[in-house]
Amino acid sequence: METCIVEGNISVKAVLLGKKRKVHKILVDAKKKDKDTAFILHKAKEAQVDITYMKREEIDALATGKTHGGIIAYCGQRKYQNLEELVNKKQVFLALVEGVEDPFNFGYVLRTLYAAGCDGVLVPLRNWTTAADVVTRASAGASEYINIIIADDMEDTLTYLHQKRYHASLCAAQRCNLALFLHLSRTHLSCYRRRNAWLK
Repeated sequence: METCIVEGNISVKAVLLGKKRKVHKILVDAKKKDKDTAFILHKAKEAQVDITYMKREEIDALATGKTHGGIIAYCGQRKYQNLEELVNKKQVFLALVEGVEDPFNFGYVLRTLYAAGCDGVLVPLRNWTTAADVVTRASAGASEYINIIIADDMEDTLTYLHQKRYHASLCAAQRCNLALFLHLSRTHLSCYRRRNAWLK
């Protein structure tokens, strides 16, 4: 079973509260006593997640970065959502994102969309497991809260949405290093593409 590590209070709290992936174990600095950490550990105990108290130096040796703040979590693969469940709502705000290869940019996109009230993000099939910590940190945890739907074929997905009486308008049809955003309602679907540099 593929496992990823997320680091820092915001990321660990996101994987616990988002419930989009299984949290196997949390390692925490035994001297870390702030309120946010206490809340995280309380939620972890509620979810029956194993908690191990360690010295900061031991966590440093296991962490992939230096910004963990004394807490890391071992997690499983992310669970993805079903498009059909979302499009049956009266009004939906989805985003179709493609061409974003950098995990930092992907995290920034998810953070922005989540803050804008996006109901879900459609993305091409890709394994982001090895970059889960980067995406989670860059998105300030939003990647673990927002719904993500895997679109095996973007054209088929847009055809399906059209059949559901969603209509699309598309700008900047280039495909190189671009992200595609869609705003959906029962009467209108608008799509926007922007260069990755604009997303930073």
